[in-house]
Amino acid sequence: MDAVFIALFFFFTVVGFATFYLQRGIGNMAEPMRQFGLFLLNKAPAGIVDLFNDDKGSGSKTWMNLGMIWLTFAAIGTFLALWHDYDATALDSLASIGWEYDDGSALATFVDVTLMTGLISILVGGGLVAAARAGAGRLASEANASLTGLLFSVLTISSMLLPTILGLVIDLTAENEALIQDLFMHALRSFIIIAVMINVLLTVAQRKGDIISASNWFMFMALASFIFGSQFRFFGELADSTQTVWLGERMTQSWALIALIFSVAYHVVPRAASRPIWSDSMTKASLLLLFFTLPPFMLSSADAGTLLENLGAILMTLALLPIMAGSVNIIMTSLGNATGVVSRPGALAATLAMVFFPLYAIGGYFTSLDVFIGLGALNDMATTVDVGFMWTVGGLMAVACVAESYPLAGGRKLASSSSASPSTSSSHPWEALLGLPILN
Repeated sequence: MDAVFIALFFFFTVVGFATFYLQRGIGNMAEPMRQFGLFLLNKAPAGIVDLFNDDKGSGSKTWMNLGMIWLTFAAIGTFLALWHDYDATALDSLASIGWEYDDGSALATFVDVTLMTGLISILVGGGLVAAARAGAGRLASEANASLTGLLFSVLTISSMLLPTILGLVIDLTAENEALIQDLFMHALRSFIIIAVMINVLLTVAQRKGDIISASNWFMFMALASFIFGSQFRFFGELADSTQTVWLGERMTQSWALIALIFSVAYHVVPRAASRPIWSDSMTKASLLLLFFTLPPFMLSSADAGTLLENLGAILMTLALLPIMAGSVNIIMTSLGNATGVVSRPGALAATLAMVFFPLYAIGGYFTSLDVFIGLGALNDMATTVDVGFMWTVGGLMAVACVAESYPLAGGRKLASSSSASPSTSSSHPWEALLGLPILN
């Protein structure tokens, strides 16, 4: 339990100083630090960055392209997993070409890795578009953004295949295989995200005004959570500190993913609605409370004492507040110009994601609480809610990135606009948003 509090204190101390100087600036050191940051992005990986295109929007598009590829494999894996749950002998005929289903754990791990990697990749791409619009219209280094997107995927593939390949050459123990996976999946990938963080900070530093948008704050906190959470998971495994590993999982899976979802939503919906954010207070509540609570998604047993379990249950209850606040804030913003939102598929997808988000949060609260305290009676239902959340809310936000942020990064428009036909005769905003008659 002490390890958790020490890790959280370290995280919030570093992030607190970073946010203070991000908002206030660092005075005369700003320009030297900017030049040093550009050197790290453009020159430190000697010769490699030059292989990538530095055109406007290329970095964001690379992240989203790779994210779409990962989500394609995740969809195939999810279909196979559901098929096998229904009929365990469904693909036994493929045994002649090497198919082996075992107990389903390998396929489940494949789905988890590909789905999470796909969502993070595509949402990071959407967040980079928001950061570029807040700065000079482009990232500080588009080429480095493309490089980091590719390396992020390469390291993920390496973590999945390298232990198997090495196992054919040398005799690896289970501990060594886990160590190799943790090294590539957590430690090295976090260094890739550090480069993305530097790119975002240098881009946002070029903003015209003093105010940093909510989208960029969520992007900053998402990247910080992923960096520290990945390091906590890697070093926690080395030190055999299960509590530190558990905290790292929550930071990389819950905090980072939800913050990226809000980052894209706070950029896409207000832009499509041509309206400011509905409530500044709800924006601050969703931003601050998210990282002081325990979101009810992708939870595992805390395996801790009564004090920590009770504290976790309280924080899980409070976690509904930032999710509700952020969702209501986005929905009310979209209702300010529902016709404009419906006419843009990406904005409509983001708004629908915010409609479903609280529903999954409430369902996840009851199922994850059972998992968290270690009862295990609702493990299967909790997994169903988690998968549903990632494919429904995460999938809709992926559509928002593809349909709204991707064309914006390329400076183009969709081949065709939304085919929805909102009602223009009624003054009720929900009628315009959903295209359905509202009975008074």
